[in-house]
Amino acid sequence: MSLLAVSPFLLSSVGMLAWGAAAAAPILIHLWNRRRHRNTTWAAMQYLIAAMKKNSRRIQIEQLLLLLLRCAIMLLFALALADISCTSGSPLAATASLDARHTVLVIDGSYSMDYQENGSSRFNAAKTEARHIVEATSQGDGYTLVRMGQPPLVVIGDPAYDVGDVLQEIDAMQIAHEGANLETTLAEVEKILDNAHANHPRLTRSRVILFSDLQKTTWEDATAGGAALRFEALAKKGSLSLIDVGQSAAGNALIENVQMLEPFATLAAPSTFEIDIRREGDLESGGKSVRMFVDETLVGQQVIDLTTSEAASAQFSYRFEKQGDHAIEFRLDEDALPIDDHRWIVASAKDQVRVLCVAGSPGAAKFLRFALRPDDRAEASIAPEVVSQSALVEIDLAPYAAIFVADAARFTAQEAGVLTEYAATGKGIAFFLGPDADADNYNRLLGSQETPLLPVTLESASAEGDYRFDPRSYEHPLVEPFRGQQGGGLLSTPIWRYFRVKRNETARTALWFDTGDPAIVLGSAAASDQGEATDNVAVICLPAAISTATRSGQPWSALLTWPSFPPLVQETLAQLVRGESDRQNIMVGQVLQGRLTSSSSAVTAAITNPRGETQRLGRLPDGSWAFDETETSGVYRLKMSDRPHADELFAANLQTVESDLTKVARDDLPPVLFQANSDDSAYFAAGIADGFPLFRILLISVLALLLLEPVLAWKFGSAAL
Repeated sequence: MSLLAVSPFLLSSVGMLAWGAAAAAPILIHLWNRRRHRNTTWAAMQYLIAAMKKNSRRIQIEQLLLLLLRCAIMLLFALALADISCTSGSPLAATASLDARHTVLVIDGSYSMDYQENGSSRFNAAKTEARHIVEATSQGDGYTLVRMGQPPLVVIGDPAYDVGDVLQEIDAMQIAHEGANLETTLAEVEKILDNAHANHPRLTRSRVILFSDLQKTTWEDATAGGAALRFEALAKKGSLSLIDVGQSAAGNALIENVQMLEPFATLAAPSTFEIDIRREGDLESGGKSVRMFVDETLVGQQVIDLTTSEAASAQFSYRFEKQGDHAIEFRLDEDALPIDDHRWIVASAKDQVRVLCVAGSPGAAKFLRFALRPDDRAEASIAPEVVSQSALVEIDLAPYAAIFVADAARFTAQEAGVLTEYAATGKGIAFFLGPDADADNYNRLLGSQETPLLPVTLESASAEGDYRFDPRSYEHPLVEPFRGQQGGGLLSTPIWRYFRVKRNETARTALWFDTGDPAIVLGSAAASDQGEATDNVAVICLPAAISTATRSGQPWSALLTWPSFPPLVQETLAQLVRGESDRQNIMVGQVLQGRLTSSSSAVTAAITNPRGETQRLGRLPDGSWAFDETETSGVYRLKMSDRPHADELFAANLQTVESDLTKVARDDLPPVLFQANSDDSAYFAAGIADGFPLFRILLISVLALLLLEPVLAWKFGSAAL
């Protein structure tokens, strides 16, 4: 605190103590009265003086007692006005000695703190306890406020001295729909203490008070690893205290996961949603009702019994009636922890899934088109369209869910730019490598650091031989549907030649050749701040057209005419278009991102979170946008100025690790949390130190002396007579 900030308290306290000079008033009056009379000899007075001399010692003592009593009344009244409290935090004590306390309030903001009891959550209980501590503060103390989370949120970083401001920030705190990281929170608290020590020397004492339900996911490693070291470091910087606001053992039911089984939603066929429900602990007998809402309209309901099993699943089917994004919510009967009783998924329904097939040469996409749509029914879900490679830069690619490039020999810089920009939006591209593929051209225009589109580096065609596919236990989702389907022909597909590639570090191989070389590789071309990015680019190391570029005159493979080709192409499409759905469905704490629909700077975008708060988004240099304030589960709505009637929807859901309400035992917590110093023990035991300041005792003493003074004056006066 600066001198300007301290001086009002100092002047106020000094002014109050100046009233203590009034304690000298009785003495001055006594001395003044002694100097006003004149000595006159009077015969009768000689007898009176003689009588008084006999009692002079007693009278002097009585008068002295009255004098001291009157001085004490004035002095104690002045001290009471100065408000010197027992905690040395009054205006006078705090400013004169420059001795005050720094308190760091750490409130657990993980979603298990939303546990409801008697109409209030544990989070609100923790805020109430924090308010009590601040309200009982000593004037001059400083407060900082941290919400424990993943990552932690520093609400007040620099010590605040205004109690009203601190209380306002406590009231405004909201729970985060995610877990908490104890170690990173303690590290942040340590930084706050070090900063306060360096910049606020008057805060000579420090204490850290943690409020938590002690849920095991957050606290189970409190005595091990980095968290234990952080506790030891904090204990050396000040006192540590823990206020347990947790509930006793309790059962909990939750929706653990929701997924749409189809890779895309169309108006042509119903979409199937599967939900996984789990229970933690014991539940009351009876079923749990699960309801399905589409755009906030109830469309289905089922009853799930969790009393005999820890997990169950249910399926709902719904056929969308109009195109566009739809918010689907599943609600479980609410229990004491309501946050995990809801889960959302966003589905973008289309009339048909349009796929652009780019033919590198005439007829190169013939088999591709058939594999994507074996049945030419008008209501088919997939609508493939074939164009020549030269048309790639002339048409609008936005309506297409994916692009399949069939046997392109090489690309122009403009074509490469169009494909790279398309993949950057999160939509999918698949490349079939024919015998005429120019490896240098692919690597230079599509695989360089400037345009990192391809997940592989092209090398050269393999030697002629007899090869087969190797799915390696069918681990990748693209080939997993072939597991146990021996009649599908995947393993028996004849291959005589293929294009050899080297997989990039971040790419994944979905299918191998029996030589160990990759056959199908998937990677991501869309920027992501969400950890592992969604694969939206595939490279198939075989041609999409029949080729006779072998010495024996055989084609490179018989895949195009083999029964495994259509399902392999459709599974590849499913993997590519799933990326767009993954972009719209994230976990709490991950980043929402996308590209603006127009390059015009006049186009603006704003996003509204599940709490109804709207925030305008800035345009990044590449025309994209990003939003990282996704700490609340629910539906986020993106509105662009050039599309006022079509909101883009996103869903953020919980990581359900906090749904197990088991608490850690006291023995599994650091002992330093239960070794509060004398300052803290007084508050937590009885609240005497902060709750009953000295000025009250002083005022009571003044009242008692005021009642005593006339009694003594009468008694001494009557005795003298």
